[in-house]
Amino acid sequence: MTEKQMEKLAEIIFQKLLTRQAEFDKQFIEQVKQSGGSLEIDYNDEVFGLSEKQILQKKIAELSKLLSQHEENEEYNKAAEVHDKLNKLIDKLEKL
Repeated sequence: MTEKQMEKLAEIIFQKLLTRQAEFDKQFIEQVKQSGGSLEIDYNDEVFGLSEKQILQKKIAELSKLLSQHEENEEYNKAAEVHDKLNKLIDKLEKL
């Protein structure tokens, strides 16, 4: 097997693992919800199957929109909190 074939096989296996893990995560979350528990992190269908980079980009876009809303409403304390979170996510994204 050539190096290129091994890389292709590894990528196929990795994608299948990601898909399967997403299915297990969904099942786990449903079980937690049904049992009346809660999750500290807000997982939803929009983040399953996305890379960490894509998730960070999505969160940054959401926080940017929220920051603008707080600034428009002159809620400067809330805007400052969102700004801090936004900077942390941007730093994390840049390190990827």
